[in-house]
Amino acid sequence: MKKILFIFLVLFTSKIFAQDICHADGNVIIFSNYEGGHLTIDIDEDITDLKIGICTYHAADVTFTGTYVANITEVIYAGFDQIADGCGATIDETIFTGVDPSIVTKYDAINGNIAITNYLGDELFGSPIVNCMVGAEGCSETASGGGNASPQIVQFFLAEFGAGSILYSHWTDYSCFPITTFYASEGGNCCFEDAVTPENPIYDEGGITYDFIEEDTIMLCDSLSITFDISFYTVVWGDPEWSTGDVGYTTTVTDPGTYTVSVSDYCHYDPFYLTDTIVVEPCSFTTIIDTSICDGDNYILPDGIIVTDAGTYETILIAVDGTDSIIITNILINPIYSITVDDFLCLGDSYILPDGVLTVSPGTYYSYLITIAGCDSLIITNLTWAYDAAVSVSDSFCVGGNYILPDGTATDTTGIYVVTILTFAGCDSVITLTLSNTILPVVNIDTSICIGEFYTLPDGDITTVSGTYFDTVAITGECDTIYITNLSISPPPLVLFNLPVGVCLNEVYELTAEPPGGIFSGAGVSGNYFYADAAGLGGPYEIIYEYTDANGCTITAVDNISVFQNYIELGPDIYIDQGESTFIDGFTYGISVSWNPTTTMSCDTCIQTNVAPLQTTTYTATSVDIYGCIAVDSITIYVNDDPVDLIFIPNTFTPNGDGLNDYFLAYGPDVIGIKNMRIYDRWGELLFEANDIDITDPESGWDGTARGGYQLTDGVYAYIMIIQLRFGVETTRGGNVMMVR
Repeated sequence: MKKILFIFLVLFTSKIFAQDICHADGNVIIFSNYEGGHLTIDIDEDITDLKIGICTYHAADVTFTGTYVANITEVIYAGFDQIADGCGATIDETIFTGVDPSIVTKYDAINGNIAITNYLGDELFGSPIVNCMVGAEGCSETASGGGNASPQIVQFFLAEFGAGSILYSHWTDYSCFPITTFYASEGGNCCFEDAVTPENPIYDEGGITYDFIEEDTIMLCDSLSITFDISFYTVVWGDPEWSTGDVGYTTTVTDPGTYTVSVSDYCHYDPFYLTDTIVVEPCSFTTIIDTSICDGDNYILPDGIIVTDAGTYETILIAVDGTDSIIITNILINPIYSITVDDFLCLGDSYILPDGVLTVSPGTYYSYLITIAGCDSLIITNLTWAYDAAVSVSDSFCVGGNYILPDGTATDTTGIYVVTILTFAGCDSVITLTLSNTILPVVNIDTSICIGEFYTLPDGDITTVSGTYFDTVAITGECDTIYITNLSISPPPLVLFNLPVGVCLNEVYELTAEPPGGIFSGAGVSGNYFYADAAGLGGPYEIIYEYTDANGCTITAVDNISVFQNYIELGPDIYIDQGESTFIDGFTYGISVSWNPTTTMSCDTCIQTNVAPLQTTTYTATSVDIYGCIAVDSITIYVNDDPVDLIFIPNTFTPNGDGLNDYFLAYGPDVIGIKNMRIYDRWGELLFEANDIDITDPESGWDGTARGGYQLTDGVYAYIMIIQLRFGVETTRGGNVMMVR
């Protein structure tokens, strides 16, 4: 029904508005449109007591994010909350994420409490189109379609949020919320907020009960009928319906009873009508009687009933013409007093009792009186003798001060004073007071402070200068005290604290300073020692020495120390043949190097040097850097004293194709190749010859065939080889080998 009406009424052109902030000190941000959709709001501005208003016809999915999202104290949704299916996804109901649900209030059709606007919309056929919160038409001063005008929306939320609410920004449009994030700091696109349409006559702060008839209860007295008229509230469609059966803006009743009216307007219709209820009572006359009785007495009401208690009593009397007469009787109970008074009688005086009787004797007296309300009152007076008093006392007061005598007068003079005052019973009391002076007390203070400190004197003054100070300080209830303060200034202690530039890693350095007895602190410090390992390689590290002398003066000395580490590397071990030399390519951070042993070494102070040991030797190098840090490394030179003896030639091989020992070759750690291999039978005939054999390829050796490729029979064969060794050495070997397939 609502959507059809909207299509009939709306002709809208979407606009893009520039961002705007209505009031920089505002705390109300409003988002409104008609189509609803997805709305993401980033609170990136620090706005105190932030309040958010949302107004849409179709449902919206609202998400709050941002640095200052916790500033939000209240969220109000006011709209129709119709299902949204045209903004990217179907949204069944407006929901909020990112805020506490307890701060969210919703006015919508789902809950049956569509909010009423405090200002009416534009008129169609003489009636306001939009008199409730349903959604926005965009940034306009008036609304001519199915939504609310911008000022209507702003005025509603400002009224709902109450005192102290100021509009910060308002973003509004007709169509779906854009697929983007709205930042609070960017403001909105619309700042219309002054009302331009009449005030809604039934606006009730956004509630759902409305007073079309101002009186809730009316008495049917002066006429035989009452006419109710609500024509001031015209609507787009649908006439008001009365419980009398009448349809229209008026109805007339002639009998007492309870009557209701149901009004349907732009967005309040079955079952969510605007309703009002009026009670019509029969004519009656009411008389109020205010009276009182004494406690224990009774009172006769107008209908003859007797009562004895306080209270309000309603009596209904019926006149001859049938009209009611109501008498309201308010009864108070006046108390009857019985009071006992204990009092005193001075010697020679008389005493007047409460009833006016005069007496000069002690005793118990009964006085019967009538109160102002006319009730009995008994006062019992117990009268006893009170005697005069005479005392002598001594006291003193401070020199230069005053003394308050017992009669309230003041004096600044010593002496004897005779003062007459009244006792608590009203009789004379004579006090003889001997008054003397109290000598002012003197307090001597010897103290000192360190240079740069201050001292607070007894009178509260502050000083930083040595000397003798005289102060008179008043102490409550006592005489002034004279303070003599002898103040001296102590110089700061002299501290000598020096550290080396650095120490080596793994070193423990003892910290010393003059005078001793202070406290060391800093990285790697424990007690009086600096542990280089604990501080770690690098620096410089700040080491602090704090010393307090016998006067309590403290001074702090600071020095720096670094942690260094030397480095040496001689490389991997080396293999050579006897008679050869080799180069040790070492590296170090140090500035001096020493070797052990130094034999056959070209330079025994160099990190890089040539050596030619005759036998396997381990050389150790010790490096010292500029900080005295030591680094040590060793290298072993392995010497082969007879490389030729390390040649192995098998005496049997089995060329049967099983992958094991199928070829005849020479092997050894120093063998790098076979320059020539020849195989002979036992009669000396050359059967096989090969040159430059690669011993890394096992199939390059003799496979048991003769030249031409035919297979030889098992047996013993002779060989001659020219074998190539490392360092350019060649050797010739010969012998027999047995072939077994």
